[in-house]
Amino acid sequence: MPIEITHWIQSADFSSTELGVADRTTVTRLLGEHPWQSELQKQSQLEATGDECCPPGLGVVAGEGRILHLCPEGDGTWMVHHHNRLPSRLLGFIPYTRSISETFSAVSTAHAEILIGQFFETGAVDLSVIQ
Repeated sequence: MPIEITHWIQSADFSSTELGVADRTTVTRLLGEHPWQSELQKQSQLEATGDECCPPGLGVVAGEGRILHLCPEGDGTWMVHHHNRLPSRLLGFIPYTRSISETFSAVSTAHAEILIGQFFETGAVDLSVIQ
């Protein structure tokens, strides 16, 4: 059964727009075509006036707790956050789920597109492709 992946756009003012179920092509297109520079300008304006703000970004979610969030850094690169929940065993036999979060900066658009592809194939990413 294919993984259902949803996506959203986060604005610098903490607002977000849920965009529903996505495919790889749609998310990759948004990465390149969304007006990220205007979002970064909005973030700068909010920071300058002392208002609360957050990095704008494009998020994709697969299942519960698996998130890939890509935030433009303004120089053509991306900050990438990846959150995953992995089944584990405590003392070798007690099942539990552990959460893993990783963040990388200065990720090229080409590498971001590779991570998007991985996420759509498996619901997770292998960040070693950018290290």
